[in-house]
Amino acid sequence: MNVTPIQFSEIIDDTDPRVWVIIHLYESNIPSCRLMNDHLLELAQTMNYCRFLRLQASSTQLIDPVGLPSILMYRGGKLEANLTPITEHLPETSFRSKKDRFTVDDVRWVLESSGAIIPNSS
Repeated sequence: MNVTPIQFSEIIDDTDPRVWVIIHLYESNIPSCRLMNDHLLELAQTMNYCRFLRLQASSTQLIDPVGLPSILMYRGGKLEANLTPITEHLPETSFRSKKDRFTVDDVRWVLESSGAIIPNSS
């Protein structure tokens, strides 16, 4: 779900504190952002205890495009993880040098490492 900066703040504040809010900061012209979006859409199908949102980085003052794609993870209105850029948090076995060549399993691993996914739950 695409959100505006105002919606972003409201959703973080209003979401049940047991639910993870995972925000993908992106720009549609960046290939790794498009790939990340595809992977998050796939993960969202099995992670009903998380709420997935997309926020276009250029609509905020939050981040420079060099830090994209990024993931912000909130729970209970509190920022639990800032994965900027998420490609720096990928497992050592992934294609870190090719930032547009990571898999859905790589993204799942990062989310597990950050606490949003319980291993073997999806």
